[in-house]
Amino acid sequence: MNDDKSFTVLKTEDLCGDLLNWAVCRAKYPKASMSKNHVWLPSSGGEDGFLIEDYSSNWVECGKIIEKHGIHLYRTHHATTTSNGETKMKKVWIANQRKGKNARMGDTPLIAVMRCYVKSKLGDTINIPFYDEKGLL
Repeated sequence: MNDDKSFTVLKTEDLCGDLLNWAVCRAKYPKASMSKNHVWLPSSGGEDGFLIEDYSSNWVECGKIIEKHGIHLYRTHHATTTSNGETKMKKVWIANQRKGKNARMGDTPLIAVMRCYVKSKLGDTINIPFYDEKGLL
């Protein structure tokens, strides 16, 4: 466990990989104690610990969240600007909840869904501990 209270604020739309998986776990278990890759939940025998799931690439874990939270998913084209100023169309996945709430985009369906879920639970930004420009510490 890291007792350092310093955090980095990141936008949910930018989360991917380990950062996204950590944020999903924080959204699912808001009162849990967490390190960069473990979660500890209170139990009758003290605490139960487990590894953070790979939500952003595991359909089994992600599917449970899709069903429980009514997340919709579709594929569309999105305009992006290249480094030389050209506009190109890119295929992306969009996930949202009823009436378009908490919409988030991703290169894969699971990334889009998990960003949508994190936004619905934690908002547009999230405080990430154990983080530097290379990712989770």
